[in-house]
Amino acid sequence: MYVFPISLFLQLIPLYDISFKFFAPVSFPEILELGLRVNKIGKSSVEYEVGVFVKGNETPAAVGGYTHVFVGSKSRKSVLLTEKVKRGLEMVYRKPIGVAKL
Repeated sequence: MYVFPISLFLQLIPLYDISFKFFAPVSFPEILELGLRVNKIGKSSVEYEVGVFVKGNETPAAVGGYTHVFVGSKSRKSVLLTEKVKRGLEMVYRKPIGVAKL
């Protein structure tokens, strides 16, 4: 397991795109489990996907995705991902299955 030190993310990371699809209702007191993966690592952006599961179920109740773009705090323009950040992200990268997009 890799834990990202917060110092890696001191750059401004605005949310560029977000989507979420709900497939089944969930309610209290159900316990939820979340899965996170990196679908794409770009030069200055990262695409994440999150699955929301009711504990014990293999089918997600919801699936979402979002893209972060790394930008300079002063310039507000996109900046390249550092090698250290790329290495950390590669540890949770999983090639997407199929061609479906959220």
